[in-house]
Amino acid sequence: KMEQLKAEETTFDVVIVGAGFAGSSAAKKLIEKGYRVGILEIKNRVGGRTYSVKTSSGHRIDLGGQWVGPAHTELMKLIKQLDLTLSPQPSNGLSLFQYKDGKPSTFDGSSDLLPPNPQDDNKDQSEYKALIDHFDKLAQQKPLPISYDKITFHSYLYDQLTSFTSLMAKQAYEETFDTLITGTSRHYSLYFFLHFLQSNQGYAQLIDAAGGAQEWRVHLGTQQIPELLLQHYLSLSPSSKLFLSTTVKSIDQISSAPFVTTTTSLNDVKFTSKYLILTAPLSLYPTISFSPPLSHGKQFLAEHTKMGSIIKVILLYSTDFWTTLSPPLCGEMVIVQSSGPVSLFFDASHFDIVTTNDDGTKELKQLKGLVGFICGKKVNEWRGEAKKQQRREAVLKQLLDLTGDDRVNDVVECFELDWGNEEGSGGGYFGIPKCGAFFEAGEKWREREGRVVIAGTEVSEDFMGYIEGAVRSGQRAAEEVIGLLENEKKL
Repeated sequence: KMEQLKAEETTFDVVIVGAGFAGSSAAKKLIEKGYRVGILEIKNRVGGRTYSVKTSSGHRIDLGGQWVGPAHTELMKLIKQLDLTLSPQPSNGLSLFQYKDGKPSTFDGSSDLLPPNPQDDNKDQSEYKALIDHFDKLAQQKPLPISYDKITFHSYLYDQLTSFTSLMAKQAYEETFDTLITGTSRHYSLYFFLHFLQSNQGYAQLIDAAGGAQEWRVHLGTQQIPELLLQHYLSLSPSSKLFLSTTVKSIDQISSAPFVTTTTSLNDVKFTSKYLILTAPLSLYPTISFSPPLSHGKQFLAEHTKMGSIIKVILLYSTDFWTTLSPPLCGEMVIVQSSGPVSLFFDASHFDIVTTNDDGTKELKQLKGLVGFICGKKVNEWRGEAKKQQRREAVLKQLLDLTGDDRVNDVVECFELDWGNEEGSGGGYFGIPKCGAFFEAGEKWREREGRVVIAGTEVSEDFMGYIEGAVRSGQRAAEEVIGLLENEKKL
C-alpha cells in the first residue's frame, strides 16, 4: 500500500508524471540507460488518451486515439518491437457528403475532396482544392509569423480571404479542421491552425486513409502499446515503479532535489527524484502547485489553454451493410452544417478473431461497425447522461438520412465516451490555446523549468495532437534528461 512505502521506494533518478504514450516512451529510454524511474498516473490505467475496451465478441475497440499512418515512424517502431498486427482502415467503396441536412452525395474519397457539381462548374470543389493549396503553402513558412496568433482562423477564413466566394467550400474546410482539432475556429488562432497543419505535414497527410494518418488501426487496440511497453521495461528494472490512481498536487524544486507531493484516497506521499518529466496536458498545469512558480510564458499558456471537446460513438453491427448498398460505401461520411450531432463517420470494422467456447470449440467472430465523432461546439449541445437516449436516436437518424437503409437501427452493441469526463484528460484530443496565447507566451514556453522537463503531444514540434507527437515528445524529454544526468556524472 502506498501509505506504507519506504523512502527508498519513492526515490528515483527520474519521476515521470503520466503513463500515456509520452510517459511510457520516456520510461523506455531511461530504463534502457539504466536509470530508476517512478511513473505517477492519475488514472487507474495506463494509456492516457488511448482507451481500448472489450466487446461482447471479444474484440477490443478504441474509444480514444486509434489510427497509425506511415509517416508515424516512431510509433511504427514500437508496433514492430512489440510484434503487433495492423488492421487496414477499410476504404473500398464511395464516400458520402451531406451539406446542411440536404440530400447526400457520393464521391470518391481517394481522389476527390468534395462531390463534383456540374451545375456550378464544380466551383465548390475547385475552391476547396484552392483553400487546401493556400493554407498548405502558408504552413510551409518557418518560422511561422507570430503575428498570425492575433487573428482567429475563422476571422482570417471569412474576413480576409474575400477572393474565395464559395461558402460551402469555406464551411467544409472549416468543419474538417474543427473536427480534427475538436475545437471551434472562433477560439483558436491562425497561428495555432498553421502550426497544427505544419507539424502534421499538410492537409493530405492529415485527411487521407491510404498513405495518410488514418491508414491503419492496431489489431486488438492501441492502448496495448503503452501497456506492453511498461510491462516489459518495468520487468527489466525492478527498482522502477508504476503508481496508478495517483494525483500530483505539487512539484517543489526549492529543495536540493525536486520532489513531488501526490495524493491518494488515503494520504499524501512525497516522491523525490533528480529530474521530473511532466507529460500532463497543458490545461492541467493550473491544478498543480509549482515551487518556484512556472515561468510567465508557460503559466500564461497553460491558463489560456482548454482541452478540445469530443464524444466518440461506436455502433457495432452483425454485417457491414453499407458496403452492400448501390453504390457500395466505404463508411466515410462527411457532414457539414448539420443539425445532428455527428460531423464524421468512419468504418470501424476490424479483423475477425477466433475465440474458444466453454466446451473447447473454436468460433470465428466478426466485428463490423461504424464510428462517429461529435466534436467541438456540438459536444455542449449533446453531452450528458440525461441526453444519452436522445443522442443515440439522433446519431441513428443521421445514419438513416445518409444511407437510406433501415439496417442502421440493427445495432448489436453501442459504445460511447465523452472525453471531457475523463479524469486526467479533461477532453480530447489535445489542448487548444486561446487566440493570442502563443504571442503572450513567447518562444521559450517549451523550455525546461529547472529540473522539470515538459512533454506530451501538445508540446511536440512534430505530429502535434497525434500519438506520434506524444511518442516523439517523450523520447525528446528522456534524451534531454539523460544528457543532463550524464553531465552531472562528469562533474
